Amino acid sequence: MNGGQQLEELSKSLRGEVSGEYILGVIPTLAPYVLLLFVQNFVDKYPKVELKIFEYQTEDIIKFLEEGKIDGGILAVPLEIKELKETHLFYEPFKIFFSEA
Repeated sequence: MNGGQQLEELSKSLRGEVSGEYILGVIPTLAPYVLLLFVQNFVDKYPKVELKIFEYQTEDIIKFLEEGKIDGGILAVPLEIKELKETHLFYEPFKIFFSEA
């Protein structure tokens, strides 16, 4: 079950009220950009959830997810680890720049 599904299940079991702690691991290269896109909406939607966000390397996030030490992770994909469910948050176009000199 991924982190989003865990929150959804918790929500259903609490009759729509989501509360508790949610620990999210994010790789450092994405944290400054991606977190701005959703943290405020998450806090507004789930005011009783204590969102804890930590920056970890990919290998650590995978390990902590497998060990149940964190609830979700934001990583660069594809990882293709069958024990983990991957969901794309966005696609980023890459461009090349070069000198004509």
